[in-house]
Amino acid sequence: MLNIINEKHIEKPDILKTLFNSLEPESFVDAFLKHPPENFKIKKIEFDEQEVYGFFADLDLFTTVDEKIKIFVDKLRLFKPFDYIIRKFLTFNTLFIGTTVSEYSLFPNSMNLSEFKNKLLSVFQKSGSQFLVIKDLPSESPLLSNDENMFSKEMTSSLENNGFVILAGQALAYLPVDFDSIEEYLKKFTSKRRNNFRRKMKAGANLYLQEFITGDNYFTDEIANILYNLYLNVYNISNIHFDKMTLSFFKHILQNTYEGKVFIYYDKNKIIGFNLCYVMNDYLVDKYRGYLYPEALNFKLFFNQFFDGINYCLVNGLKTYIMGWTAPEVKAYLGCKFTYTYHAVYIKNPIIRFVLTKLKSCFEADKRLIEGLNKG
Repeated sequence: MLNIINEKHIEKPDILKTLFNSLEPESFVDAFLKHPPENFKIKKIEFDEQEVYGFFADLDLFTTVDEKIKIFVDKLRLFKPFDYIIRKFLTFNTLFIGTTVSEYSLFPNSMNLSEFKNKLLSVFQKSGSQFLVIKDLPSESPLLSNDENMFSKEMTSSLENNGFVILAGQALAYLPVDFDSIEEYLKKFTSKRRNNFRRKMKAGANLYLQEFITGDNYFTDEIANILYNLYLNVYNISNIHFDKMTLSFFKHILQNTYEGKVFIYYDKNKIIGFNLCYVMNDYLVDKYRGYLYPEALNFKLFFNQFFDGINYCLVNGLKTYIMGWTAPEVKAYLGCKFTYTYHAVYIKNPIIRFVLTKLKSCFEADKRLIEGLNKG
């Protein structure tokens, strides 16, 4: 493990009492609404004295296709005429319901589904958008209550019965902390994999780790800029470029909120990585990471963050480590479990709706990948 964790008293904010599906504090979602990603326009759907969060953004139909298709399309995009065709004819202004900072879409817990659907379709028809996507609907999530899962099941069924196409979305990785030590956890794996993990932990043994709470005086504009650039390093090499968060979002989180845990990794006096997390109802929720390359790779920082996250859960009595959406193959290798989300998609153009319905499995990349890993 790494040299030091700056231990502090943990305040555990309750999950929002008025919203279903929330695994984050209200201040985190509020930062998204105040400082949305680049080229996003926030939209609040108001009905019956309630409101649901959403946003307008361009949707590239190749964003979540199978990896083989995506690699092929990305190669074709090197030719400017083909890239122009995709941007012109296969990218659509879309009304999304949900946020990109919450693990699931958030809904009032007393919402009338029929009233919501009618209001939503009315807003959509007037918006000029071609696609309407209710994103990240949970499905029998072990991270949510029975009431929340039942609500999502009823919503998904209602939307499907009213012309929405239901697509499997990304897979949320999580790890139940049902063991008493990292050594006990490692016993679940083969000796070859245990040795691999130990080598990676040894690679980061000389790093220095410090924990801060958001709002700390440490987060000057200079530090916020450093962390934001580390986030951009990760964003720029990601396979999915959809929601590029802004510097103002990070500054707001780091300087003006108080619930976040920021774990910062140093090589001597140089910051080489961080992760921003929240503690919610016995969950450690990992939200954003940033890396300095190639140092982060040399120190196997991703793996060290994972085992430091486990250690943090053990020390503080947390029962689940929620690892987020990206890199499902690596997280499966680390022993994580997965719970799927679904997107409900409504399309104005009947031809595109027909094609998407027939080819929808091509847009369910995470589900196909994890099913393949399970068979393997």
